[in-house]
Formats: sequence, structure tokens, C-alpha cells
Amino acid sequence: MDANELETLLISSVEDLSPYLDRWRHLAAGSPTRSPEWLLTWWEVYAEASDCLSVLVFQGKDKRLVGLAPLYLHASAKGERIIRFLGSGEVCTNHATWLAVSDWETRIGAEFARFIHQSSNCSHLFLEAVD
Repeated sequence: MDANELETLLISSVEDLSPYLDRWRHLAAGSPTRSPEWLLTWWEVYAEASDCLSVLVFQGKDKRLVGLAPLYLHASAKGERIIRFLGSGEVCTNHATWLAVSDWETRIGAEFARFIHQSSNCSHLFLEAVD
């Protein structure tokens, strides 16, 4: 991997997010509604049984977290599989977005789009209350 390459990991359990929580807090830059405490509490309270946690973790070549997309996969009653930001839906958190280290925003955005485009897990992407 060169300096601009990323490794993208899909994390589907809260326990597997443990190694990334401090860095996630740092990326949230003091915004409580982007913090793991807020979004993972939202997940515990509002996730439906058929929902699947789907947090994308982006690491640089040194394995340092440079970005994070707090997502989940929602299975609708119509059989649609919809990727959404944690905190979105009927009980919505405003200002949802992926998070990135300074100077990595464009690269993280492009990798986010690439990953979603190549995902066979979802049929829809719904980005609600996004900055």
C-alpha cells in the first residue's frame, strides 16, 4: 500500500469496535452526536432485530484509523436492504456523516462510495440528515 491507499474494514458487532473507540471519539471532534457513545447508544435503543451494524473503518498503511462511516443495514418490510447512517430513521440524529482525519476527507468519501457501490448486501442507500 502506498501512503494514499486505504484498507476498508466492515465491522458488524459493537464488541469488534472496541479497538477503534478512542480514535472514533477523536474523529468526532467534540460533536456529541457523532461520538460512539451517542451513536452506539442509539443503536442499542432503536435498532430493529433484522438490522445489521455495518460500520466502515478506514485505515492507512500504518494501520492508523483515518476515517469511519457509522452505518447499519436495515431490512425493510418490503425486503429492501437499505444502508443508512447510525442515528437515522424515525428517531433521527442530525448532521450524520462519515468522519475523516484532516486532508483525508476526499479520499474517505471516494472509498465510501466505492465500497457502497460494490456492496452486494444492499439494494438502496438512504442518507438522511447528512451534512
